[in-house]
Amino acid sequence: MTSIEHQIQRCAKINSAVFDIVYEDMCQNDEVKSIHAVVLASCIDEQGEFKLSPWIPAPLVPHVHKEDSLWFVTLSLTPMAMKYFIHNENVISFECRIQNVVTQISFSTDQLISLNGLNGKELVDTQPFHYFVREEEPIDSVEPPVKKRPSLSVVKND
Repeated sequence: MTSIEHQIQRCAKINSAVFDIVYEDMCQNDEVKSIHAVVLASCIDEQGEFKLSPWIPAPLVPHVHKEDSLWFVTLSLTPMAMKYFIHNENVISFECRIQNVVTQISFSTDQLISLNGLNGKELVDTQPFHYFVREEEPIDSVEPPVKKRPSLSVVKND
């Protein structure tokens, strides 16, 4: 029987490989105008209760959707933002602006819930991921490339 840590690492590696392939495919699809990354925004505290994930920066907190069994945030990425990502050791990092505040975001690929490629509001392509809700340590962020920062919009679910 494998440990939970081993399962999390295995899941993160698989998600990393799938993310690379799917995100690149979506970026090259002319029909896809934006890509929505749905990312887990909660982890479990010592009492087994949900709390906000340490990767969530302060400007993103108001955009977290809290449902009974799942807290998540939807990041809307443009295909051209691909070059601003650093994807290394199963961690996705990038610097962006959220409501005009320069923000560093880093999260593990085992926190990915899904990627959705959209043409306007119409779904063109989608990829679900296997994710883990667990106790979580903050991730050391990687220095992003020094380039003009892409903007990041947050999708509100109505």
